Amino acid sequence: MAVLTKLAGAALGAKFARFSWNGLLSVVAGMVSRGEATLIIAGIGLKTKLLSPDLFTVFV
Repeated sequence: MAVLTKLAGAALGAKFARFSWNGLLSVVAGMVSRGEATLIIAGIGLKTKLLSPDLFTVFV
C-alpha cells in the first residue's frame, strides 16, 4: 500500500508540474526507492560541509 500511494502521489505531482511521460516515470521510479529523503538530506549535508565524507558514507 505504501508503494502504491507513493507512486500515485509522485505521478500526480509530476503531472501537475507538466513533466513528460518519461520524466514522470523517472520521478515515480526515484520515489519508490528506500531512503530517498535520507539520501537527499545527506547530500545537502555533504555539499554544505555539515557532514564529513566518512559520515556521509555511513548514511548512504
